[in-house]
Amino acid sequence: MLCACLDCWRMKPNRFCSTACAARPAAAGGALWLALPFTLVWASAFPAAKFVFVDSPPLLFLSVRFLCAGLLLTAWAIGRGEFRRSGLPTGRDWLALALLALLNHAVYLGVSWTGMRQLSSGLATILISASPIVVAVLAALWLGEPLGVGLCRGGFHRAPPAARRCRYLARGVAGAGGPGLAFGGDGVVQAPAAAPGGGGPCRAANAAGGRAAQPRGLERGKRGRCALDAHVVGRFCLAAGGGVAGGLCDVVHLAAPLQRQCGQRVVFPHARAGAADGVGGAGRAVVGLGSVGHRAGGMGDCAGGAGFGRRRGQTLRGVKRATIPALACPAAKHDEERIGIAMPELKARPATPIDPEDTLRIDDTRIQAVRPLITPALLQEWLPAPESARALVERSRDALCRVLDGRDDRLIVVVGPCSIHDHEQGLEYARALKAQAEALQDDLLIVMRVYFEKPRTTVGWKGYINDPHMDGSFAINEGLEMARALLLDVLALGLPVGTEFLDLLSPQFISDLVSWGAIGARTTESQSHRQLASGLSCPVGFKNGTDGGVKVAADAIVAASSPHAFIGMTKMGQSAIFETRGNQACHVILRGGKQPNYSAADVEAACALLRASGLREQVMIDVSHANSSKQHLRQIDVAADVAGQVAAGDARITGVMIESHLEEGRQDITPGQPLRRGVSVTDACISMAQTVPVLEQLAQAVRSRRAGKA
Repeated sequence: MLCACLDCWRMKPNRFCSTACAARPAAAGGALWLALPFTLVWASAFPAAKFVFVDSPPLLFLSVRFLCAGLLLTAWAIGRGEFRRSGLPTGRDWLALALLALLNHAVYLGVSWTGMRQLSSGLATILISASPIVVAVLAALWLGEPLGVGLCRGGFHRAPPAARRCRYLARGVAGAGGPGLAFGGDGVVQAPAAAPGGGGPCRAANAAGGRAAQPRGLERGKRGRCALDAHVVGRFCLAAGGGVAGGLCDVVHLAAPLQRQCGQRVVFPHARAGAADGVGGAGRAVVGLGSVGHRAGGMGDCAGGAGFGRRRGQTLRGVKRATIPALACPAAKHDEERIGIAMPELKARPATPIDPEDTLRIDDTRIQAVRPLITPALLQEWLPAPESARALVERSRDALCRVLDGRDDRLIVVVGPCSIHDHEQGLEYARALKAQAEALQDDLLIVMRVYFEKPRTTVGWKGYINDPHMDGSFAINEGLEMARALLLDVLALGLPVGTEFLDLLSPQFISDLVSWGAIGARTTESQSHRQLASGLSCPVGFKNGTDGGVKVAADAIVAASSPHAFIGMTKMGQSAIFETRGNQACHVILRGGKQPNYSAADVEAACALLRASGLREQVMIDVSHANSSKQHLRQIDVAADVAGQVAAGDARITGVMIESHLEEGRQDITPGQPLRRGVSVTDACISMAQTVPVLEQLAQAVRSRRAGKA
């Protein structure tokens, strides 16, 4: 052992400290010079290692580290013959070790955990980094121990040469645990009768110091030798990797010395073995936080000031600043002067540490799982829009705006399946529709209805994006990719597409390929969807409410045409505040409610309401849904009625919506049962064969309206 007495530095093996040496004050000068560098090394080693293993969770990192250290210590102990000399631990040894563990968790870790909850990260960093000095000072003041360097191996009672000390220190920094390991009873000193409490070897300057103990508590005059072999703790160092032992020893060291007498041999379970984990290991600090509550990072992180760690796969980086400085915003000053209202000052706010465990007690209590989502930018990089697709989107959006402005007398027809559930079938339908779009392009502006999201009144299949495999797997990342791929394929045919924007994030993945958008009856009243529409680059139709009320749609148009600021997600997946200019290309869609609203009288009433709201008197009529009473074949009759109004010269009807598929009808999604090809899995549709005459009838109506004006 390395004694504070300089005379003991020159002792030879098997020599004992003299009574005079024990009575002299400790010459700590040789030890104090190591206090500061030792503290810096101890505080920075674990954070430095975390820079190398930045993605390793604390418990996994410590387990690997302790396992490696344990293997090295085992090999070293076997090579030194320690097992043969000291034997295996006894039952009383294990009992003492259990008591050490109890004290460690109840006292040391409890205090550490409480400190981390109550103190800011900056203050905690300073205190934890200084803990080696604090421990040494408390040992001197409380237990009367002289300060010592504590860099020697247990089992030797003289200081090794400087070169060997440096080698042990290097091994400790590497986590091999060279210093401080002790198994046998080699470290023997005399407990002089004239010196109550003993004066032999010194304590370490730190928890990771040499394994020495003072024979305190011995009866005066007791003769014999004190075996300072860390009989219990040394074994635990081998089993757990040393850092734990360092922490255990410290708790006992600060709480109360424990001892048991075995004949003339006294074994101190609180003999210091902290250096078994190495000077750089920050052993007890790492275990102190890493083993309690799986906190975000170990105390070793904070000790080094790095302030980062991992908790359940989440990486936290950067030490929190003590305060957030108040912001000096010129715009805010300008607003104060302009409106004459004093704006509240932004006060500096303390950086209160966030406890993830406390947060989980009251937040996300009904979240079963959180999975990663692909970013819009990455999806667009995987599936970029070629120039031909971008040009088609621009041309079709411009054409739609011209119809809505009254500069184009064609009729907009949004036609297609109620929902997309199969890529090939959707593309087959697009090819058939493309032929009709080209044949009727002088009278109809045909946009293919490509709906990937379905609002449900209660529950049910929510669409191609949400559950592309229709099996409850909710492979949303695949759904987004498959949806974008289909849009690109349809655009490649030269056919513009329209879709409903139901989810507030999905537009970032596909909106660059959409020529026309819809806000459904269930979401027209939603402020979030109105704000979304105000920032979309395409024309948007708002359906009347599910009760048939048109006022909510008119209000939605007014709101969407105005600028807004709202929270959203950028293409890079970063949350941000979006400021919109407002969308002037919005219109009403009459889809019926408690009763149909496609008749001439209904159109007149809707236009009167729009006029009162200061909006353009124009409507699009959905011939499906409530207007057809959910009977898909009635779409043909409703479309004929609308065509009659158009032919009669009503220019306020600017468009029609039709639900059409390859085959008519609908089918249920039944697990294990194949689906019929070309049949809708949501609302019933008319077939493509039934759709063609409807389109021709609408085109003829446009020609009649045009002729009537001439």
